[in-house]
Amino acid sequence: MAASLDLTLAVPICNSLAIIFTLIVGKALGEDIGGKRAVAGMVLTVIGISLCITSSVSKTQGQQSTL
Repeated sequence: MAASLDLTLAVPICNSLAIIFTLIVGKALGEDIGGKRAVAGMVLTVIGISLCITSSVSKTQGQQSTL
């Protein structure tokens, strides 16, 4: 699946997940991640990634069914 992933979808997902993983690892190491605003940002980022993936999957399935 990764080989057929659209580049316009892959790049924002990788960039967003890099920020989230950095915050998670920072918290695991005992750093202050910014409180509720940082958590809210991570939640919104995950929601945005989910919307992008859902949109891409539904678009891909629609194209396959017309073949």
